[in-house]
Amino acid sequence: LSFIEDPDQRDAFSMVEKLAFLINDIDLWHRTDPRSSELADLITALGPYVGFQELWAIKDRPYDNTDEGAATLSRIRQAKSRSLEMGKLSLIAHSGLPFKLSTAVIDGFGSEVASLLVDPEGIVAVYDQSKKTISLRVGSEFSYPEGWDCRKIAELFGGGGHPQAAGFNPANSKEVLTGMSQALGQGLLDKLRS
Repeated sequence: LSFIEDPDQRDAFSMVEKLAFLINDIDLWHRTDPRSSELADLITALGPYVGFQELWAIKDRPYDNTDEGAATLSRIRQAKSRSLEMGKLSLIAHSGLPFKLSTAVIDGFGSEVASLLVDPEGIVAVYDQSKKTISLRVGSEFSYPEGWDCRKIAELFGGGGHPQAAGFNPANSKEVLTGMSQALGQGLLDKLRS
């Protein structure tokens, strides 16, 4: 920013640059700055139009909140905390498998709560009772059988995502659970054969 001679203009441009960084961090799911996760939650809670108005209101001070934004973020933190607590209370570690698999029931924030519940060396499947969705997460130290990923399981049920994180909205629980069992079983067979 040294090419901008006026210090006030330099400060204003610096704030716009910080806000642009946060928006990219949200949009590209990098989440390298804790504030970008917070703003992503805010936009989700407020909706795109009001969320944009909130971003516009803080454009000169991207690390501050309006009163509405602060109140909304407080409600979000409380709801996340309740969902995580529910997940911890319902978390079941399944035994008899060659890898760690856990399941839990939560109430909102499926992606984030699943990421907090997953064992670093395992897989977690969480059922979000508020959205009627299933989120799958793989721990950071999980050893993949060749060709296995969460996205393939989610795509079987019309969902999607990434190899380490995916989700879907089950239309028929029995079919979903049968399909998950088959997919996990195939993964186990492939692992045993290799």
